[in-house]
Amino acid sequence: MHPIPAAVSPETIIEEMDKNNVEKAIILAMDLHEETLDNLKWRKYFNQQLQFMIYDQEQIIDAMRFILKNGYTSNQYVSEIRDKFPDRFIGFGSVQVGYQKKSYISKKLKEIKDLDLKGIKLLPTLQFYNPSESKRLVELFKFAEKYDLMVLLHTGCDPGPFEFPILSKYGNPELLTPILKKFPEVDIILAHLGSYSAKNPGIWFEETLKIFEEFTDNRLYGDISAVPYLLEKPYFVEKIKEVIGIKKILYGSDYPVTGASYFHILEPVLNTDQLNQEDKKMILYDNANNLLKNH
Repeated sequence: MHPIPAAVSPETIIEEMDKNNVEKAIILAMDLHEETLDNLKWRKYFNQQLQFMIYDQEQIIDAMRFILKNGYTSNQYVSEIRDKFPDRFIGFGSVQVGYQKKSYISKKLKEIKDLDLKGIKLLPTLQFYNPSESKRLVELFKFAEKYDLMVLLHTGCDPGPFEFPILSKYGNPELLTPILKKFPEVDIILAHLGSYSAKNPGIWFEETLKIFEEFTDNRLYGDISAVPYLLEKPYFVEKIKEVIGIKKILYGSDYPVTGASYFHILEPVLNTDQLNQEDKKMILYDNANNLLKNH
């Protein structure tokens, strides 16, 4: 869940959880910096990406700025909510890896450890870095390995202008190959199974399957946040069972980012005829419980 201050109160999240019999939830920080959009190096990259597209580039940047500004959720805020409702929430921190100095990243990682947050949420799309090339990301994973932190990585597109695949290309899970080779012992969760896109649902699902096929010995998981419809469609369920395995699939809501009620997000999992009751129980409870109790 995203306890975004501009979007939802902790009390509203608790109400939604109670209505839908949710015992406990992970709440996520998002270290997003709108000033990244003013970075000259990034502007040059952005202009190169959109030079052949007929769009008002300043309007696109304004829309991106809105998302980054309003989505920002600090590590401290997440820890405060967790401390206020310790029986209901587990907190994950976040670190802006792209376009930041090494000293900033070290400071944020120490903050996550000092606040006793259990994992790190990363968004290569909104934090503007290529996971296959980022030296800062390698340092972050060394830290996660040392202190036994889970890493939740956004895969797929993002809302608004980030629906353009060219602006969300860093969300392609294939770019995680170098990290997965280096850190097989870190618990890594691929959020959205590479599939989030309002315009192209399942956009990088096949690439996600290839990752799971290649890294069978890694501590690798996938969540269905924002893409619960995958569990309603025979092809996706067949491939998930065949390649990934139900025991590696975690339920996630992405609430309130998707704009839907919590029940609307949960309902496809509860009512799909593509899974039996044991499969549903594993996805909704057992798999996450087994993962979290080791941290």
